[in-house]
Amino acid sequence: MRENEAMLRFDPPLWDRAPLLPSIIAKPYVLTTNVVPADSGPRARLIAPPHTHPDPVLVWCQRGAVWLHLRDAVRRLAPGRGLWVPAGVAHTAHQEQGSVACFTYVSAADSGEDDDRPEPVALPRAVREMLLYLDVAEVAPGVRLRMQEAFLPLLRASAPDHDADRGRIPLPSDERIRDVVSAVLDAPDARHSLTELARAHSLHERTIARIFQSEVGMSFGRWRTLVRMVRAEGMLDDGATVAAAAAASGYDSVSAFAAVFKAHSGRTPREYGAEAARATA
Repeated sequence: MRENEAMLRFDPPLWDRAPLLPSIIAKPYVLTTNVVPADSGPRARLIAPPHTHPDPVLVWCQRGAVWLHLRDAVRRLAPGRGLWVPAGVAHTAHQEQGSVACFTYVSAADSGEDDDRPEPVALPRAVREMLLYLDVAEVAPGVRLRMQEAFLPLLRASAPDHDADRGRIPLPSDERIRDVVSAVLDAPDARHSLTELARAHSLHERTIARIFQSEVGMSFGRWRTLVRMVRAEGMLDDGATVAAAAAASGYDSVSAFAAVFKAHSGRTPREYGAEAARATA
């Protein structure tokens, strides 16, 4: 993750004035899916400033990885993972190179949505393919509408993601530690101690520790481990070896990395990698 994406958290006015965009669902249809390939440039860019929609949107990843930004956190979505964003909730996203992001908008009147909190869901390949098909199938408008209406209950019943926190990184908002947050997000493998980071950014380590505990509910050390594990998940999603994921996460020892990864995800890195490969097969 790069600084301009991470620093969104430290620009409250952007979130406070997030505009409400018009509905993009063409009548009489009840849903539509926008497919957005990543930019071909050397680095990912935000798709737009923070904004809201009048309809719930299911943000999901077709290929690669998509980073969804909410006001209090960022979340990495791999293929087969999605997040329901309720109507009126400000958000934006950026994509890793070579990825394809999908945004499925469901008419507020037909969504059955009654929760104002984002909800992670697991999306089997069949559901993802049907979402794409329903938007491009060359069928009569009446037939398309009936197909969409028949599919909506299945979409609403998408299984909750049992790894609900997978890929989620909570972010503190206190501007005093923005450079510390940026340093860790940009280089999770760096091995600076909290004391060294505090000294480098003219802060007291107790200040950093207190802000993390009060704003994200965990110690700085635990938060940095979380950032490293999300980095490792991303590499394993992309087919990297366990050794490469360990090194990129700041570990010299593969066995030490594997122990921390299993404590974080409930599975070994090899098990996780095999699961990710099945999700994209």
